[in-house]
Amino acid sequence: MSRGARERLLSSAVTLFRRSGIAGCGVAEILAHSGAGRGSIYTHFPGGKAELAEEAVRTSGQDLTDLITTVVDQQGLADGLHALIEYWRDMLRSTGYAESCPILSAALQNDATAAQRAAGDVFRDWHEALTGILRAEPATSDRADTLATLIIAAVEGAIALARGQHSLAPLDAVEAELAHLLGLAGE
Repeated sequence: MSRGARERLLSSAVTLFRRSGIAGCGVAEILAHSGAGRGSIYTHFPGGKAELAEEAVRTSGQDLTDLITTVVDQQGLADGLHALIEYWRDMLRSTGYAESCPILSAALQNDATAAQRAAGDVFRDWHEALTGILRAEPATSDRADTLATLIIAAVEGAIALARGQHSLAPLDAVEAELAHLLGLAGE
């Protein structure tokens, strides 16, 4: 199988996990969505759906870590926070509030799956990235660790609220309050 099939499987898994959670979609649905052949999942992911789910969580988590660090490195903390929240606004708008964060979906699994452990790793990566960023800012350096936790919890919670309410108001409120708290208001 081509590398394209692997990427299509990963992309489809992330999309479907955003919509229905990991438990809410099966291998047949992922295959149909990706257009990949039946055997391709086991060719690229010998561990089946469990391996695919873990890889999808890690890949999408790394993409968001890269977004956070790249934008902040280039444009500063205020723009980094805005870009992260704008990413989720765009996701929710473009999917009609049908999709949310696949990392949160994996974290909320009822059993200790590899995908759930991967979600924990991704949250730690986000925390580490944000802590490093916040330590470099004079206004937040002494509280970097707890503020990183607060940012992740607030944004993930706002995503869930926005999806449930079919409204971007929770993301708007969280962005404004975090900007105020972090001393970024007016930057």
